[in-house]
Amino acid sequence: MKFLNLFILNFILFFNAYSQNSIPVIKASYNRASLRENNIIRKDSWRILPELKPDVWNVIVPKGSKKRVTFITDIDSISYLLKSDTSYNFLVLLNNTDSAYTRISTHPEAAIFNNDYIRLHNNKTIIEIPEVYELVNIIFSLTNIGLDDRRISNFETIYYKDFLKWFSLFKKEKIVLVFDSIIQKDFNKYYAITQDAYSYFIINGKITKSKTYERFNDGFVNTFTPYIKEIEDFYHASKFKNFYISHRDLYDAQIKYFKDSVNVPQMQKWLNKNFPTTKYNCFKLIFSQIASNPALGNYFENNNFKEAVIFANFTSPYKLDILNPSELNKLYNGNEVFIEFNYAFIISEARKFLKGDDYKLAFKDLNLWVDDSSISIFKYTNTFSCLIIYMSKALVSLRYIDIDSIDEANKWIKKNEKYQKEIHGLKKFPEFNKNLILLYKNRKTGETIADLFPSILKWCRESKEFH
Repeated sequence: MKFLNLFILNFILFFNAYSQNSIPVIKASYNRASLRENNIIRKDSWRILPELKPDVWNVIVPKGSKKRVTFITDIDSISYLLKSDTSYNFLVLLNNTDSAYTRISTHPEAAIFNNDYIRLHNNKTIIEIPEVYELVNIIFSLTNIGLDDRRISNFETIYYKDFLKWFSLFKKEKIVLVFDSIIQKDFNKYYAITQDAYSYFIINGKITKSKTYERFNDGFVNTFTPYIKEIEDFYHASKFKNFYISHRDLYDAQIKYFKDSVNVPQMQKWLNKNFPTTKYNCFKLIFSQIASNPALGNYFENNNFKEAVIFANFTSPYKLDILNPSELNKLYNGNEVFIEFNYAFIISEARKFLKGDDYKLAFKDLNLWVDDSSISIFKYTNTFSCLIIYMSKALVSLRYIDIDSIDEANKWIKKNEKYQKEIHGLKKFPEFNKNLILLYKNRKTGETIADLFPSILKWCRESKEFH
């Protein structure tokens, strides 16, 4: 009897191992493959890499729906009708020698806007310091890196002194040590985790997932989710809620500054007017009082509703504002936020012209536009990102002209041109900016910035040819 049971057990184990390993095999003689999602195909967009085990193709499949995808090599293909929250494995046999273990992983949409959400947020500008977002920024500021790194913490405020007084006893909490270890290895995880925190809120002391947002980082998995228990432990041990409530008046004053002085709602109106085919239904500005990270943005579209979400540090009024409280100073304080918002409009518009000769010839040589000894050469490693950064920085000038007096605006425009060229390494920015201003001032009645793109790219091409 024992022998029979042992035989049956071995048979089951063998059968399971065989079933798990008997995955489909397709062949290829070329290390590139094309990917089709429904009726959209990306020609030769996939590089077959046997050394990755597995190499993952991530596909967005809305919950409760299906999507037909096909992986196409030069001699073979495999197709699946994908369901949400599932994975599919297959092997690509390259030149009959190398096996590339490949996986298709499905993920839900990053954001789902139901009809109630749309009704409450359409044509709105939301500015807030969310509780979970501030909580996570506080935890990162307690790490060894955060206590010493200006990329994480704003050390120069009364709020920071309050933070140290309240939280210094909790530097050895488990989540603080975990986060410190994470960013020691990969600092970019700091940005991902803090952004993903906005997809959670707190109810009765429990961190709860939003029904609207799945994630905010550029990947496919929410990076905040694995640490919920440890973050909750910190929340209760440190009495964070009491700290958050005690600073509510300060948060409200800063939200008012963004709304009334920096005038984020005006940014929304100005951008929607000048890029009418790329209109966003809702703008959100999410910020932390303690963080000093640069503005970062993400953009969502679902159920015919478009939303732009910007994460920023608080733009504290400068001493110059007190000495010379002009409207232009307030505009200057909001530049980072404005630039991050305008990316979403510029990218959408610029993509329409990528196949044109003016774009291809103008930006063929990146070194013509970006100083290879500057920090920008590492940020803008392709021609499209180069065009976007030129446009986004130059839009600041047009907004200055529209809102403030020409004389005062020109002072700041000249400073900006000098800064972008000498510090940011945008070699032709002064000429580019002057040309854009000229095109904008001389535009026909009813023309928008979006309408000027052909003329902008024509100038870029001619500028390159006469260089």
